[in-house]
Amino acid sequence: MADRPDDSRAGRRVAAVLLAYVLAGILAGVLWAWLADPVQFTVVGGDDGPTGLQAGEEAASARFGVVVTYAAVAVVASALTASVVCLRTGPRAGAATVVWLAVAGTVGAAVSALTGIALGPGDPEAAATSAAVGDTVADRLAVDAWGVLLVWPVAALAVAMVVWTFLLPRDEPVDPAASAEAQGPGRAPQGSGAPTETDPPLPR
Repeated sequence: MADRPDDSRAGRRVAAVLLAYVLAGILAGVLWAWLADPVQFTVVGGDDGPTGLQAGEEAASARFGVVVTYAAVAVVASALTASVVCLRTGPRAGAATVVWLAVAGTVGAAVSALTGIALGPGDPEAAATSAAVGDTVADRLAVDAWGVLLVWPVAALAVAMVVWTFLLPRDEPVDPAASAEAQGPGRAPQGSGAPTETDPPLPR
């Protein structure tokens, strides 16, 4: 049995939403890796060479700054993507689009985090083996507060509600009286069950 046109359009819409958020997640991950300022460790050791890593007092604030940078990038990326999706789907998106926006936002959050971690600094322990005592090595990027990942779907749904409510035109309700008047005198609106006037029969 062939797929119905409505099902085909819905499937393409879902695929487009997911693809948009995957691409947005990749771009956001690249931007996060570029903007984030990770913790800087100092290589410590003795006469025999490096023996470990030491972080300064600013390590906690640096880790917090990495998470804040991720959240800021996530808000912008998710909001812009949701705006494009909502403007393309129009005011009749329906509840299914809302659900898929939340799912796609979660996918975008995971993609952006994995992309940023992959593009960011590597393992500091491995970097310390080839560094000299006193050198600094950067820590890996991480999203320590996993609740920050919810920024993506929350921002997507918030922007969707604003766009659908205030920016897209709504269907004007049909006035039955105006519809009857437009059909002309002596004719009732179709389907109303009211009697209609007919011309008298011609005399024989």
